[in-house]
Amino acid sequence: GNMDRGMALMFAVAKAEGYVEYVERAVVECEDRGFLAIRAQILARIDALYQELFQEHRRFRTQPSPEPCEQQDTPETVRRRRPRLLPPSFVQHGQSLQQLLQQGWKIHYLKPYWHATELEDIDPGSGEFLLVAARKTGEDELLVSAAGKREDIVRPTTGRNDTRETNGVNWYLVEDHCFGFSQGPRVDLGEGLAEDSVDAGLDAKRLCWPLDGQVGGGRAGSSCGLRG
Repeated sequence: GNMDRGMALMFAVAKAEGYVEYVERAVVECEDRGFLAIRAQILARIDALYQELFQEHRRFRTQPSPEPCEQQDTPETVRRRRPRLLPPSFVQHGQSLQQLLQQGWKIHYLKPYWHATELEDIDPGSGEFLLVAARKTGEDELLVSAAGKREDIVRPTTGRNDTRETNGVNWYLVEDHCFGFSQGPRVDLGEGLAEDSVDAGLDAKRLCWPLDGQVGGGRAGSSCGLRG
């Protein structure tokens, strides 16, 4: 029945998440970035399983009510049983903001590019994961986005050309200078906006915001020198 299939889907998600943890250990221990492609495939499968689980739950709730002796699902019990949703790996293009909100993400900071970004704007101070993105004003589609462990993303990097890899993305945070991410590991932050991509062909997979608290602007994908 639908209930049995829903339970099977949750077990499949939990098993797939176990594979992700195994592959992540392999990336660290073997220093083989080829495992990142395998990790991305597993995460895509987890996303698909979540969609199936959601559809099964909707079908189950539209069926006639069970006998009074049977326990019915509530949104709270479904939430408690739901396995942890992992963020997408690597730099993304075209994600839907509304879909992310439906998946449980919450907006911490939403300002136009002319706004002068400060460190506290970036770090909500709680939550396991953080997603950073840019979009055209009023549009649902995100032009460029990336996500990862919040504690890794908001931890300052050591120099102006240093990055920290987490979740398949290279992040940097230079206090009182700039913040952003890149798909490639090499960046040049001498001018604060990382407008020149050191890794050829990866210009569209970049984002950078000044952090001096005085001026806005920055970079969103291939668009540099943004002011609004």
